[in-house]
Amino acid sequence: VLRKLADAKDDRIAAMAMTALDDEKKEIRITAAYILGKSGNPASVQPLAKHLDDPDKHVRIAAAKGLGQLKDRKAVEPLISHFKKEQNFVVKVNLIEGGMGAFQENSIADQLVEALADKHPDVRASAARSLGAYGNPEVLRALVKALRQDGHPLVRLYAAQALGSQAKGQDVLKNLSEAEKEEKQDFVLQAIRAARAQIGRRLK
Repeated sequence: VLRKLADAKDDRIAAMAMTALDDEKKEIRITAAYILGKSGNPASVQPLAKHLDDPDKHVRIAAAKGLGQLKDRKAVEPLISHFKKEQNFVVKVNLIEGGMGAFQENSIADQLVEALADKHPDVRASAARSLGAYGNPEVLRALVKALRQDGHPLVRLYAAQALGSQAKGQDVLKNLSEAEKEEKQDFVLQAIRAARAQIGRRLK
């Protein structure tokens, strides 16, 4: 019922959700985070950011997604700082895809580049996919490194796709050609070839 009420974007409902965000029941906190994310109210940033530290991982995920939905730049710093200390890889993936991925900021790009070295492949894959929104040299170098050196095929897949979406230089094309010779996974090879074609069209 509360989720249906969220679609109305009523200020009174948002106020109720801010209170409910501190409820002892995690299900209510999750729903409250959903409502605040849908509210579009900048005042929701601070209470949602606070619950990036919630003891329940599902509430932390809901808070990250809520901040991403708000798309308020004040959410960038808490999303980054909480990502740095988060230990659960599922929450980290949602901090990237549901939270930081909603923004295009240099500070987020820097954090995503760091995340390409995360111990969990799902986090690295999410970082590579989200870096497809950036085309600056540091990001491209990091994606090339991930494509050539990461041991997980899903990371290499998303690195190739990200390079295809942004890269323009001959140096990247050369690295893609080398990666194509080295790659053993068919679906990654297809992504590398598609990226080469995309970059080739941009260079014409």
